[in-house]
Amino acid sequence: MNNGLLSEKERNMPRIIISFTSYPKRIKMVHRVIKSIFDQTWKVDKIILYLSELEFPQKEQDLPENLKALIGANGFSVKWVSENLKSHKKYFYSLREYNDIVITIDDDVCYARTMVADLMNCYKKYPQAVLARKVHIILRDHEHLAKYQEWDSLPKQYANSPRTDLCAVGVGGILYPPHCAHSHWFCQDRIEELALDQDDLWLKFQEIADRIPTVYVPPMDMDEGIEFPLEEKLSYSNVIGGGNDKVVLELQKWMNDEYRDLYFFWRNSLSDIVTYTAEKKEYYKRTVGCLLEKNKNFPIYLYGAGKRAGQILQFLEEAKLKDKIDGILVSDSSQDPQKLQGVKVTNIKAIDPQRFFSVIYGVGPIYFPEIDMALDKYNHKRIDIDFESIQQYYL
Repeated sequence: MNNGLLSEKERNMPRIIISFTSYPKRIKMVHRVIKSIFDQTWKVDKIILYLSELEFPQKEQDLPENLKALIGANGFSVKWVSENLKSHKKYFYSLREYNDIVITIDDDVCYARTMVADLMNCYKKYPQAVLARKVHIILRDHEHLAKYQEWDSLPKQYANSPRTDLCAVGVGGILYPPHCAHSHWFCQDRIEELALDQDDLWLKFQEIADRIPTVYVPPMDMDEGIEFPLEEKLSYSNVIGGGNDKVVLELQKWMNDEYRDLYFFWRNSLSDIVTYTAEKKEYYKRTVGCLLEKNKNFPIYLYGAGKRAGQILQFLEEAKLKDKIDGILVSDSSQDPQKLQGVKVTNIKAIDPQRFFSVIYGVGPIYFPEIDMALDKYNHKRIDIDFESIQQYYL
């Protein structure tokens, strides 16, 4: 992390360029994105917002005052382009103009202060790879690619490892190393023909052609999304509407024509969706099993007897881990069953406050503060299980 004292190696690093784009419906909130980049712990050299003259015909006069006030501060500038390549503008010009590190970001996210540091710390280890804090792993369904919605969006088991089956997703921030882009990345006619609304997919297939791996960089801290109407989000039409699957099909045809042998080798190296699902279930079983094993010297309770708690018990039973749970705690036993899936339910008041125990929260995150208060006087440790991810594979 850059704390103002740079090592010799860091002083010799390429500059860091933040590059992104926006459009009229979102431009009023872009100042929040920029301020989150100003606040990064690892400072950058330039922040460039690429805007199309077709969408802002009066240029600066069409920009909100809160955005214009930031121009010139901390390396921030607006660059105008004559065409409108939509989301592709975030990388199209900066990767051609600068032989530096380019980090692309989205215009609907206030980034955690550690975003740039996440990527730069990984860059020191993998300076030839594309680095991303949000990825999907591309899976194969027999002889074809699986549907986009079936690609795993949380391949945590492959973090910090270069892979060719990971697709970087722009919302988390993507780092492109110097000199990584080649001329075919910027074929404007082909972009407009094949993937005008899918910059992430277009870039992934260019990276495959150039044999550039992707590294998933787990974020130290969470970003904050800026709320916009659902229909304004690309994911609305690309994912839900099936737009991504159509583009993937067209890009596969292009690769088959231009890089036939390379494409077949890459496709056949992908994990089959059935095999991957089994491996993922085993991964979560092993991960949770290790957590419970670390806490086996003290009682382990599940807090809550509602639907979420029942689902967690269902997972633990299928993973053959339910016998690791000593009981279920509730705050009002009169409203809950005496047993849930064969596990005894106990009122928290019956627990000795001096007796140490571990607890899994069997409720949704919105209720965590309420559980924290109920357990405040007890000598306990919380065991965090990523159930949001687990339930994709076990339920």
